[in-house]
Amino acid sequence: MGEYVKLKTYMSLANRVKNLERLVFKEPLEETLKKNRVDYEEGVEIIIDLCCNTIGVDKYTVLKSEKEKQKGETPRNRYLVLTRRLCYYFIEKYYPLVTLNSIGKKFGNRHHSTIINAISELKDIMQTDENLEIQVNDLDAILKQRLKKKKKKK
Repeated sequence: MGEYVKLKTYMSLANRVKNLERLVFKEPLEETLKKNRVDYEEGVEIIIDLCCNTIGVDKYTVLKSEKEKQKGETPRNRYLVLTRRLCYYFIEKYYPLVTLNSIGKKFGNRHHSTIINAISELKDIMQTDENLEIQVNDLDAILKQRLKKKKKKK
């Protein structure tokens, strides 16, 4: 870490590279992810579809905001909440460069703190509930296969 600080200081003094973090860390990570996974929009659709189908929740209900709900509809249905948490968790896991704000916008303009809280709560529940952890691991295995970029045949 000390070498990084020295290099960053030197570069800023020399005024050669203004955004060293992006050059050293973010761009290589972006390239690696692009090579191995489908793009973000397609990947998010795959994640949402799989989570909704597995839990048995309507995709539209998962994506809409609190303001769009119908009278008598309960947005805090535990299956709906679980589905959203799973979606947030997998999107954040497979697309780490995507901001929490953009994930929140996809799910009815939810605040980034809602996304953080939901992911941490899911992780906490997984530590105590073995059945949920097994189900999440099964979904994870399925998603690994579905999110792999298909190689073109020559």
